[in-house]
Amino acid sequence: MKLHELLDEGRVYEKVEEEIRAWMKERFNGVYDIEFHHYPTFDEKGKRLPDCEIVQCLPVVRQSKKAAEKIVAEVNNKIDEILQAHDEEIYLSERLTRIYARHPNFKNANIGSIEELKKNKLFLKYLNELVIPMPKPKKESEDNGRKRKPS
Repeated sequence: MKLHELLDEGRVYEKVEEEIRAWMKERFNGVYDIEFHHYPTFDEKGKRLPDCEIVQCLPVVRQSKKAAEKIVAEVNNKIDEILQAHDEEIYLSERLTRIYARHPNFKNANIGSIEELKKNKLFLKYLNELVIPMPKPKKESEDNGRKRKPS
């Protein structure tokens, strides 16, 4: 199986979104749904809107502010739970997207499973390339040739 068929960032997030939508439909009997924004969205004042919104599908149903806050909290907890269940797939697919930008031919690598990918030497090498090393602290003698006066 080609690597891009095994793990694709877009498909991983679609799978997560579908799982969240299915839970919303089951939990709230179609009264509420969720909309995901795949690109940053802003209101008329330039304030960034959340990446997802809970949408009321049946306007006949009225909720108090306190009940709405409880629903939002429950949905946020479930989203967190679902994301944690898929965290390895999400992490690997995001890293692969970054690796493909530098090494496009790696998409066509024959890798059959996530476990096989995690042991693949070429993947580990490319993953290591993404790490940004911390700068080394300057020594006193390297301060542009100037010595510091003692305080």
